[in-house]
Amino acid sequence: QDRRGLLATTTATTPAACAIEPFPCDNPSFANFPMQVINHETPKKATFNVLDLNTGTYTEICEVSGEKLNGCGINPKHDAIYCVTADGDRQ
Repeated sequence: QDRRGLLATTTATTPAACAIEPFPCDNPSFANFPMQVINHETPKKATFNVLDLNTGTYTEICEVSGEKLNGCGINPKHDAIYCVTADGDRQ
């Protein structure tokens, strides 16, 4: 699946929920950019953001509701993103 359109449609006010599917590591138009996960308190969610190196701006590409995420990484064997979540209210 070509995900170039995903980045072009991220100007909506609410990003899409992150789908459970392989990250497109083999697609340079999608995979060759810095990505950051940002946690939000209200509402509790984590957003996946990409950095445009030309403009210095972040764009949200998807979100995980009800979770705080940390220590995310991509497994190169099957292109899955794994993250550590907070346990309850502990930081």
